[in-house]
Amino acid sequence: MKENFSKRVQNILKKAKEEAIRLGHSYVGSEHILLGLLKEQSGVSHKLLDANGIEYLEMIAMIEDLIKESGGTMTLGHLPLTRRAERVLRNAYSEANSRGCSIADDEHLFLAMLQENEGIAFEVLKTFSLDSDLVSDYLTDIVLEKDTGSPNIEKSSKSQTPTLDHFSRDITKLTHIGKLDPVIGREKE
Repeated sequence: MKENFSKRVQNILKKAKEEAIRLGHSYVGSEHILLGLLKEQSGVSHKLLDANGIEYLEMIAMIEDLIKESGGTMTLGHLPLTRRAERVLRNAYSEANSRGCSIADDEHLFLAMLQENEGIAFEVLKTFSLDSDLVSDYLTDIVLEKDTGSPNIEKSSKSQTPTLDHFSRDITKLTHIGKLDPVIGREKE
């Protein structure tokens, strides 16, 4: 299963297990995975949280308040994943495949948690006004930026108007991909 996930996701899962142990739980749930993701502090999911002005520490505090420390015995051996956590990991890999990636990264894991529609992790994300549509749109924008980034340079050198291409931008194209702010009174194109 490790080969299906990036090093970042493997670190997130390691941190999730550490969080479960720290909180005295005998399992690793989606809430622990979300804690691990928040404590990783890198990747596309963190860029998304930053772009939406969401404080990691606030989210971490909310999760910890909801799950509370268990007074149970400390587990040092293998901590099993809950069914929901297993489903989140499977869905993250499926999401990566559907987006043309062979390895699931943190953004796929984040999206899989939002698609779960139940559980502590989902409730916390919903409280912070995050939903799967927002994350999916953000991922699509990132892919479009990557696609239009370097190939544009190649196109402009073959263009009949390279100087114009360099010093201007195609507002019709930007409108179609949703990158142009709407103007008051202008109908949606």
